[in-house]
Parts: sequence; structure tokens; C-alpha cells
Amino acid sequence: MIVTSLLVLAMHWYWLESASAVATQSGCVRDRTQSDSTQNKNLIQNGDLGQGTTGAPAGWSPNYWGKLKPKFIYPVTGNSGGKASKLVVARWKSGAAEWRFKPILVSEHAVYAFSDEYKSNVITNVTVEYLLSTGTYDYEWLGDAEPTGGAWKTFSAQITVPKGTVSLTVLHALDKNGSLRVGNTSLTVMRADPFPQGMVTLVFDDGRASQFANARPILNVAGLKSTYAIITQPQRVSDASIKAFMTWAEITTLHYEGNEIAAHSRTHRDLTTLTFSEVQGEVGGSYQDLVTRGLTPTTFVYPYGGVNSNVERLARSTGFSGARGSYFGLDGASADKFNLHDILVSKTTPSAKIEKWIDQARADKRWLVLELHDVLPRGGDEYSITPKKLLNLVNYIRQTSVEVVTLQEGIRLMNLEGCESSGMRTLMRSRRP
Repeated sequence: MIVTSLLVLAMHWYWLESASAVATQSGCVRDRTQSDSTQNKNLIQNGDLGQGTTGAPAGWSPNYWGKLKPKFIYPVTGNSGGKASKLVVARWKSGAAEWRFKPILVSEHAVYAFSDEYKSNVITNVTVEYLLSTGTYDYEWLGDAEPTGGAWKTFSAQITVPKGTVSLTVLHALDKNGSLRVGNTSLTVMRADPFPQGMVTLVFDDGRASQFANARPILNVAGLKSTYAIITQPQRVSDASIKAFMTWAEITTLHYEGNEIAAHSRTHRDLTTLTFSEVQGEVGGSYQDLVTRGLTPTTFVYPYGGVNSNVERLARSTGFSGARGSYFGLDGASADKFNLHDILVSKTTPSAKIEKWIDQARADKRWLVLELHDVLPRGGDEYSITPKKLLNLVNYIRQTSVEVVTLQEGIRLMNLEGCESSGMRTLMRSRRP
């Protein structure tokens, strides 16, 4: 078994090294770490909220539904001295409130980058509202925006427009008592930059015991390799939601079976809340912990998706080739390798929606990174899934024949952007044992 696993590992490594060599010889290597989408025009009228009369910014309107008492205020001071809108909700019983920008006409299947600057004292949520050609509306949740502790933060996500969509707007909503300020808001068309074919990566966060016990057998039978993001000093973790961790013997077994072992910090703290030296200890320390075990990592997974320029700079300087954040979306070949998007799969995520994301990755030739946690037959928190749901996911992946790669492999393929598709496909096929 170990000999076979080592052979598979050797074939994977040979394929990756061959891919890099071919790319270098053909002169098509491009190591671009930032998406060109940031250079595109902001499609939102008055996206910086700088224009408007007292009461409302130009091109924006207040909206609410349910039983609550909202107060809409404009202008207020935004980030770096600019203007922002403010929303305060009191007496909440149901519903939500938000400032919304004028709907933008969009193209089916096009990919857009959305971001806004916000400051809040409670969790808020961000959702896309699509107007369909039938005259009806559809909604897609982009993610929760965490409280900012008095500072300004940025929420960012990708939007892939569904078939039959005419226009969209994004709702950064307050659905509980609290306050929310929203400033610079942007929607830009992203470069297509497709891969030769769509790809899927399964990332199991934290190194939880249930992943070895319940996910590994399913994946081994299917012949699929995954990335396991390991907290290297679990005895110091204060997150009570993690009930049990893998042993180092189990982690090493996953490595020898051909899976990727990524670093996920030492103690699983939000790196954006720590001092520079503390971040060094979490990022560099987790790297050294894995090296000591003979498991040298090449990728990093930010705890809670928490990343800023300082955290990203430390991940780069430590020697990682890329890192995964937690912004909702799929990636193209020129995405930021140190803030890769992902999509969380949780207890409440319908299998049909997961299949839709896989179909989207295949159709658009983009990279879908799925974030998973506990795999438990019963119980577990909101982020856990059952073995049955994982089996359904694995069966659909096999049914569609979508390419499955680890984080490390996907990042290496990003360096091949611009190469001949036929050559890329040959390389991708050659890695299969």
C-alpha cells in the first residue's frame, strides 16, 4: 500500500515538474498575482458614494421589509475621510434593511468582482438580487460580513451571472438590531482567463478527526486526492467547535496516500487581529512545525479567511506558493494566488447547489475550491456535513469527469496561463496513475 502510494506521489510530482518545465521552455509562464479586474471600470453609478443630497447618495435607495425600525442616514464619514451611508436597525423582529444601488445590466455567464468597504457592530449578510427575463427575482447568498470592531473592512466576492438574468444589484443587509456603514462599493467585469478545463479542489480545514475517519474512506474508494489544512498546535486551540483532531500518524498517512498537507496556522486565530510578531508565529511557526514532521507545505489556508496586506506579505515571505481565503467565488488563471476564493459547503448547503457550482466550473473553465469541515453521520455544528452528502458530491464529480486537483496543483497550473490547451490537457491526463 505504501509503495503504491509513493508511486502515485512520484507521478504527481513528475507531472507538476514537467508542466512547469514545458511552460518555461515555451515562454508562456506568467506569474501574475493580481486579477486584472481591478483595472476595469466600476459599473456602479456613484460607487464611492461621493455624490448625493442630504438623505440619500445619488443612484442609491433605502429598502427594508419585515418587522423592524430602520434609520437610513446619509452622508456620514467613510473610510479615509470619504463619504458613506449608514443604517441603524432597532426593534427587530423579522426581515432586513439595506441601501441598494441601481440595478446593473449584465450578461449571462459573465463573471463580475464585487467589493465594498463596511463598518458594523454585528454580523451582516451580502446577497445578490437577480432580475430574470421572466420578470421574477432570484437571490444568491455571497457570505456573511463579520463585525469590524470599530475599524473599516472590505467584503469581496465573485458573481457568476446565471442564465436568463437581465440585471443585478447587491444587498449588504442588516437583519438584526445594530448599525452598518457602507462606503466604496465596486462591481467590475473580470478577465475571463479560463483554464483549459474546469477544476475542483476539496479542502478539509483544521485537521479534524472525522475527516480521517469518515471522509478518507470515501475519497480513497473514488481515487480522489484532497488538501488537508492542518492546525499544527491543536492543544492550544480555543475554538470549542472543533471536538477532536487527527493524530500526526493519521496526517502522515494522508500525505503518503498522495494528498496535500497545507498549513492552517498554529492555533487557528484570526490573523488580521494579531500583532505582526504574532502573525509571524502563526504563519511561519506552522510552516516549521510541518517541516519538522517531514511534511513541508507549499500552500497556506488563512484561519476564518482572515487576510490583509500584512498577512499576505508574511505568507509570501515564508515561502508558500499561494494561499486560500474565504471570499465566495471561482477563480481564473490570473487570480490572486495569495487570496484564492472558495465556497463553503455546510450542513444546510443543498447538494443541487453544489452540483450547480461544479457545472459552472466546467462550463466556464474555472477553478472551484470547496471548503469542508467535520464529516459526521449525526450531530456536528452548522459547518459539518454527513458522509452521505460527501458521497453525493464525490459521485457527481466522478459522473461529470471534472478534473480534481489539490491547492498546490491548481496554483502551479495558474503559472501555465497562456499555454496551448491541448498540451495542458495532455499534462493533466498524464498525472493520473
